[in-house]
Amino acid sequence: MCREEVKRECVMIQVTERAAVEMESFFERNGAFTKSVRVYIQQGISDGPSLELALDEPTETDSVFRCGGVRYVVDSELMESVGDITIDFMSTEWEFGFNVKSSNPLFAFWLGGGRRSNGGVGPFHLN
Repeated sequence: MCREEVKRECVMIQVTERAAVEMESFFERNGAFTKSVRVYIQQGISDGPSLELALDEPTETDSVFRCGGVRYVVDSELMESVGDITIDFMSTEWEFGFNVKSSNPLFAFWLGGGRRSNGGVGPFHLN
C-alpha cells in the first residue's frame, strides 16, 4: 500500500496495491499525456457528492502525492475537508473500476462552498 503524508496537515492518501497495479496498467495501455491523477469532488444525481479521478496536472493550490510512477493531486482545501483518502480498485460481476473514499463525509465540503470541479479532462474509466 502506498502512503504519503502532507506533513503540515497530517492528512494521508492511501493507494491500495491493487489500485496501484491497475493505475500503472491503465497508463501503459493508453499512453496518457500525463501520469498525474486528480482526486476531485463530483455532485451525484441521486447519491450526493462523490470523489472521482481525472487526468490532470497539479496547480499551486494542490497537495501532491506519489505512488510508484503516478502523481495523485488533490486541492488542498478539499484535502483538509475530506480527511484521509483511500483509492482502491474493484472488479466484481457488477462493478469495475477505481473506488475513492474519504474518512470524512463529503456533504460538509459540498455545502460549504468548496471548489467543486476538476480542471482536467474529466473522469476516466478503464476499458
